[in-house]
Amino acid sequence: MEYEDSVAFWLDHLKKGDDRAAHEIFDRFGGQLRRVAHGKLAGSPQRAEDEEDAVQNAFLSFVHGVREGRYPELMDRQGVWRLLAMITERKAINQRKRQLAKKRGGGNVHGDSVFITPAEDGGQTGKAGVKPRTPEMN
Repeated sequence: MEYEDSVAFWLDHLKKGDDRAAHEIFDRFGGQLRRVAHGKLAGSPQRAEDEEDAVQNAFLSFVHGVREGRYPELMDRQGVWRLLAMITERKAINQRKRQLAKKRGGGNVHGDSVFITPAEDGGQTGKAGVKPRTPEMN
């Protein structure tokens, strides 16, 4: 592989503030990071935030950290992958904790679909069996 097309090349450019380098690195690892986040978020509510949010948050932290010189030992593809995977796992775990927090209903909050009446859903009533209030009903 040519150096100009390697993760090490783009990492050097990212350290210098090159935005294209961030895009190139994300293109290389984004799909894998989504799978990492998806695994950590499995079974948690994802109405407000999903794995894409965890990945974007993790990658932004990675970019800021690289540009601020927090990872001087980071030099190659394996190092970048390990760091990105670790940051993504932690962001996803924290996101899951936020979504399952007691103050957010402990994972028991449901969307408006629980208010659908039998006539609206062909006989499959939501939990409450009532229509949600709409602005014109107030």
